[in-house]
Amino acid sequence: MKNLLTRISNTVAASLTWNVVYAPDKSESYDPIQNYKVIGHPKLHAWKTSLGHRVFTAPVRNRDKQFRTFRADRVLGVSLAVW
Repeated sequence: MKNLLTRISNTVAASLTWNVVYAPDKSESYDPIQNYKVIGHPKLHAWKTSLGHRVFTAPVRNRDKQFRTFRADRVLGVSLAVW
């Protein structure tokens, strides 16, 4: 039963849009803090690089659903997006 509830909650989290507040090291814009609307919860897209950095790669709504990679140590906040 617990496994079923976990699968259902992961499915719901994967289909929702989440706000990610991010402080990039380098950026095309001059904004030190950027907001992204990510499809699916970041923890479901997480992985670790060969250098040991924790990152997640997810499609971003406000960038024409392009996939973006975010370093976890630069994420300032994650919240459910309410349009």
